[in-house]
Amino acid sequence: FIMMMAMNAQRRVAHPGQWICVENTTDDGLVVINRGTAQVCKNDIEFCILEPGDEFGGTVAVGMHKSYTYSLKAKTMCHIVLVARGEILGGLQRYPGMRSWLEERKVEEDREHKELNQMLR
Repeated sequence: FIMMMAMNAQRRVAHPGQWICVENTTDDGLVVINRGTAQVCKNDIEFCILEPGDEFGGTVAVGMHKSYTYSLKAKTMCHIVLVARGEILGGLQRYPGMRSWLEERKVEEDREHKELNQMLR
């Protein structure tokens, strides 16, 4: 599954301060930080830092959410890997065991979003 995703992924560079994903916008890509660091924020409030190997937008990429609930901004020069929804869904057809991992991830993200939204109130 991972090999299939990597072979069909796009690679991009984000400069410090550049927005990689913006909250409340729709997209269909999973973002993986390959090098550098990026900050996850909402309403310009930083919540956490993503480092190499971390991902952003997984539930949007597989259609579980329609838009990003947070923004992602490059903190340092970042090399990012983008995997399109079509590639992920094709991979899930070939490797159905990965679907349960994604469903578990969605439950975890929903819990985190609920906690962060309560903190913002």
